[in-house]
Amino acid sequence: ATDGQELDASDQDLTFSSSNTAIATTQLLVNNKLRVMGVGAGSTTIIATRTDQSIVTIPSEPVHYTPLAVTVS
Repeated sequence: ATDGQELDASDQDLTFSSSNTAIATTQLLVNNKLRVMGVGAGSTTIIATRTDQSIVTIPSEPVHYTPLAVTVS
């Protein structure tokens, strides 16, 4: 089940990961959609980090909607 919340990956400067890959994994699809696949029961956090850490904006803005808590049952 999903709440339909979308993370924008269109700028391709983001890397997505799961804090616990025994619970869920991430995959960035060709159409810039993020697939989160549940692989085991439990809770994990989906984290988006900027690939290029040399880019600094002031004020520093976080990646919207992250971290994202995910529960697989």
